[in-house]
Amino acid sequence: MGGADAIAGHVISVGAAFAGLVLVFLGINVASFDSYGAEQQKHVRGRFKARLGIAFLGFFLSVVAVGLGFAADWSESQTLAMWSAGVLALAVVLTVLAAGMVVSDVFD
Repeated sequence: MGGADAIAGHVISVGAAFAGLVLVFLGINVASFDSYGAEQQKHVRGRFKARLGIAFLGFFLSVVAVGLGFAADWSESQTLAMWSAGVLALAVVLTVLAAGMVVSDVFD
């Protein structure tokens, strides 16, 4: 099945790269949270927890998508290839949502 191989290969590449970018996003946000003093962290913790939780879910789903992509490539399953693409799309949506929350916080 050439279609499943092509989709799976793209999901593996894009998913791995996207997971790396999300890790950078998470790291920047953790560093930003750590830059606050202990008293200030109490006041901003809720905002950071929400967006970091959503971003981590995006990272996790990216890794799941890569795993599904490998499984689809190995088994030549069109169904697994489509699932991997769908999971990756959901990861992108969640990460864009987390990034939107950061932008919203800046413009508040």
